[in-house]
Parts: sequence; C-alpha cells; structure tokens
Amino acid sequence: MEEEAIAQFLALTGTRNAQYALDLLRAHQGDLESSLSSHFAILEAGSPPPLPETQDWIDADEEPLEDPRREQDPEFHRHGRHTSEDIESVPANLTTSREQFGLSNTLMPTSNRASLTSLFEPPPGLSCSLPFERASQQAANAEMWLLVNIQQAETFACHLLNRDIWGNATVGEVVRSSFVLWQRDENHPEALRYRSYYPFNAFPHVAILDPRTGERLYVLSSKVLSGKHTGIDVEAVLDSLTNFLERNDFVQRRAFRQEASPFRAENAEDRDMAWALAASEAELTAVDQLGSALDNHPLRHASRIASRLDPVLNAERSLIYQQDEEFRASLAMDRAKEESKKLEEARAAAEFERRRLDEESKLQKRLRKQDVLPWEPPAEHPDSTEIVVRLPGGSRISRRFSVDNPVGAIMDFVESQSELDEGSYDLLVPIPRTVFADRTQSLRSAGLGRKAALVVQERV
Repeated sequence: MEEEAIAQFLALTGTRNAQYALDLLRAHQGDLESSLSSHFAILEAGSPPPLPETQDWIDADEEPLEDPRREQDPEFHRHGRHTSEDIESVPANLTTSREQFGLSNTLMPTSNRASLTSLFEPPPGLSCSLPFERASQQAANAEMWLLVNIQQAETFACHLLNRDIWGNATVGEVVRSSFVLWQRDENHPEALRYRSYYPFNAFPHVAILDPRTGERLYVLSSKVLSGKHTGIDVEAVLDSLTNFLERNDFVQRRAFRQEASPFRAENAEDRDMAWALAASEAELTAVDQLGSALDNHPLRHASRIASRLDPVLNAERSLIYQQDEEFRASLAMDRAKEESKKLEEARAAAEFERRRLDEESKLQKRLRKQDVLPWEPPAEHPDSTEIVVRLPGGSRISRRFSVDNPVGAIMDFVESQSELDEGSYDLLVPIPRTVFADRTQSLRSAGLGRKAALVVQERV
C-alpha cells in the first residue's frame, strides 16, 4: 500500500525523491491529500525539509528507490536534500492544482497550472450544462436517468473523479448511453438548491435520479468515491452503474424503492421469505441512500427489504411522499402565479407603449398642420380677417387670415390646436347655419369678412 501511495505522490508532485514522499506520507498517517498539502506548503515556505542520509526505512527485501541525481550531483548526494534549484524549478508534469488545497500559486508556472486544470476537468461534452430542470426534461425526453455529481474544490477525490472516472472511456460510454450527467460545484446556486432537496454529507456526491418524478433512486457509496491512497476504483464505479441499470428499466421501472405503494408484511413467514430472497441477491448492489460501505453485503440487502415490510416505516414513507407531492404542487402554483404576473406586466408595458406611440403620432400630426399654415397678416392689413373658432369642448381659438386664404387653412389651424382629425368634424356658421365643406373655397367667396365666428361640430 505504501509503495502505491509513494508512486502516486511522485506522479502528482513531479518530485523524484521517494524517501521525501514516504516521510510526508507517514507523517500524515498515509493520507495522500494531507501529504500533498504539506508538500505545497513546504514549497511556499521556500525550502523542503532535509532528508535522512540513510535508507533505513526501506525493507531489507526491497530494492532501494534511487534518485538519478545522487550519482550526477555530488552536492545532492552529500547533503541528502533538495537544492535551491529543485525548489525553484517546479516540474512541468505537475498534475494537481495548488488552489485545490487553498495554497498560493506564486511558485507555480502559469503553463503548469493550465495543464493541471485541463487534466482534472471533466471530458468535454460529457456533462450537461443546462439548468437542473431543463437537464431533467432532456433526460426524460431521451428516456435516460439523470446522473448528478456535486463537487467540492477542496476535496482531492473530486478531481480524481473527473480524471479517473468521467475521463475513463468505458465509464464515458456507459454514461452517454444511459445517463445525462449534470455536474456542479457545491457553491453553485443550483447545487445549493439541489442539496436542500436531497441532503448528503460527503464529497464527491454522485446520485441517480428519475427525471420524471425527481425521486433519488441511488447514491454511490462514499467509500467507492473516497479515492484514499490509491485513487477511485473504476471497476467499483462501473459495477455500481451497471448493477443499477440491470435492476432498473426506465420505461417499466423495476426499482426496489416503491414508496408510493409500500408493501406490507402480513406475518413472520413473509418476513422470513424476504430475508431469504435478499440473501439470494447478494451479488447485486443495493440502493444505498446513506452511501454505506456495505453495498454488496447480503445482510445489507436483507435490512433494506425488512425495512420495507415495516408498517411504521411504510406509513412514514407514504407521509413523506404525500408531503413531496404537495410541495411540488405548491411550486407549480407559485410558478403559475409568477408567469401570470409576468404576462400582466407585459400587457401593461405594451399598452403603455401603444399610448406613447399614439401621443407621439398626434403630436407629429399637429406639428405638420402648423407647418402648412399660411402667413398671418397684421390686424391693420386691408385683407386681414380675424377668425374665432369654438371647439367641441367649449374652448375657443382665434387667428388672423387673409381673405384670399382657402377655408382649408382654417381647418388646418383647428387640427393643429386640437386632437380632431380631418373629416371627423364640420366647420360651420350657426346662424344662419352654413357648413363649409369645400376646403378650397376662399374666405372672401365664403362671405367671411373682417371678423367671423365659427363652430366646430363633431360628426356622429
């Protein structure tokens, strides 16, 4: 086990000194993450600790792990420690990011950091970038399960999951054929919302959901995903996914969890039969909501089936199912109210815009009428006539015109001072009632002398 941890430490840090790796691993009780954190902290401080001058730590029947520089560099051999060049030249094949452990990158070249980021990112195109609800809809339409992965940047196993599991060709083929992978960081708003609905305690979190109902059917064991010392076991993850697919058909779901219609045991004989059935299914991986390490143990299967036969637990499950349905109905009502509110606001905005355009159109019309009005002669001009017009609302307007101007000039004046449109009213003299219908008739020929009073009457 120590040899595997040492090999992984050397591969991840790029250092060549196996004794240095073993010292750090033993100082942290074999924990690879803590050892990596200490390594980067040592680099940050400016110098790694001195190494022992002997190799007493190597078992007598093992070959010593030599560093090639011991023969090439006398100073290295004499001191048995890293030189300043070793500290300053961070290796180019460094494969983990120091930000993952909360450390500074001031000593790490930018090109190396970029290679680390790409190494620990999920394969492009494997993860769905849509919001949770749209990803669920996409999975439901494709008749595929929704595979949820919540990551934590500070947990090294999360980065190993991207590199060793999602980056594995076989796993990728299984995921693409039967799942829609939805991955988010723990601090993403949608991840926080997911965790409030589906609580969990360990990272990385990998669960399988039915996209049609939102029911969480399966949670991969935290032991399988821990990645301690030797990384995450690809075979264990593949077994978990394939066993789930064998036991659950999307169209006609054959899942152990049937909380909507719980099965009740009528007597002890039925309970004993359930235990016997569970023992015969020991090779299948059971649904483990708590991420237990006992996924494949027959007693674990038996315990779950027995719990399904417990009337008290079934009553509680039925209550939870009912509460979930009520909550979903409440969410649907809230969404409907929100959509109705948005629709009403859109209608109000459209009506406001229509009125604004209407007012602007009327203003432009009045301005055009003012532009075509003839010259206004002074009062003492021999051809001047003063026209007073009473509008439908009772207000009066007046202006001087030349007796040679047409009646249409008075109409243009009326339309420039009111909201009346051409053809919607009659211009007339009340007594005797005379309607001026010809816009081209001159004021002189119409009998309008030095001063005249006219009335505007809207047409019905």
